[in-house]
Amino acid sequence: MQNEPSMHLCLLAHCISVPSSPPPLTHPELFIPLNDLDRLLGQLSEKQFKFCLPNDVPPEATKTCSFTFDDGYANNTHFLLLAEKYRLPFVLFVNSINIEQQLPFLWDANMIKSASWRFWSDDYQEAYRSLDPSTVKRLLADDNHRPFRLSELESFSANKWAHLALHTHSHQPLVGSHIHQAETELNANLKFLQPFPRALTRDFALPCGLYTRRTTRHLLNNIVDRIYTIDGGKMDLNKSIVSRISLINPLMGGDLMSQIKKTFSWRSKLRKQIVRICYSSLLQNRFS
Repeated sequence: MQNEPSMHLCLLAHCISVPSSPPPLTHPELFIPLNDLDRLLGQLSEKQFKFCLPNDVPPEATKTCSFTFDDGYANNTHFLLLAEKYRLPFVLFVNSINIEQQLPFLWDANMIKSASWRFWSDDYQEAYRSLDPSTVKRLLADDNHRPFRLSELESFSANKWAHLALHTHSHQPLVGSHIHQAETELNANLKFLQPFPRALTRDFALPCGLYTRRTTRHLLNNIVDRIYTIDGGKMDLNKSIVSRISLINPLMGGDLMSQIKKTFSWRSKLRKQIVRICYSSLLQNRFS
């Protein structure tokens, strides 16, 4: 990483914790302490990285870093402190169903109930209709796990550094037979985003990071301009596929800067390729 003549990074986080946050009920790997993010951004600043949106990299910049969030957890509000401190424009790829209908995120609810599900192939909207009411109530009462309320998201998006973008309506992975839901999912997501200022309505992050060549061909055919993956490594400029580095809790993944560096190893790249191929095979077998 340090030997590259130019380096453009696009980072991803999901949840933020602060010292007053209680332990998460589930998926602790998603929670990154605000202090760790502060340290990382300070390190990048010292290395002369310029913070910018992934679709607005200055042509003269040789080292840039873009920051993104997925899903729409209310705890993302904590990041505004760092956005102001580092003058850091960032993107939240948001699922609209959770905010419009005030539903907890499906993966949290299923983990709480120890429910069996195939995150890569199940129908998410159908699964949301089947959520246990007591689990919904429990997660919506927990500030670690609940989604933004609409009024909170309106306040959040009014901040000049915050931008919202597409992540489907229900977080449905657009692979296998579900590729046919792309227009329905994205149209509902787009309708939700249109009233918000600075909404990036041609930028789309893949739910679960899952895609096939069929997915990208379909989406880039007049639906979106840029697709954001979690394939790791550097971000290639002027490309329609934007590679992001997904960060996790340092207690589980190690120091955040080390996590970034690891994604440039051939082992990490090969592992991600194998995972995508495996899920693609499972989907082909199920829907063939």
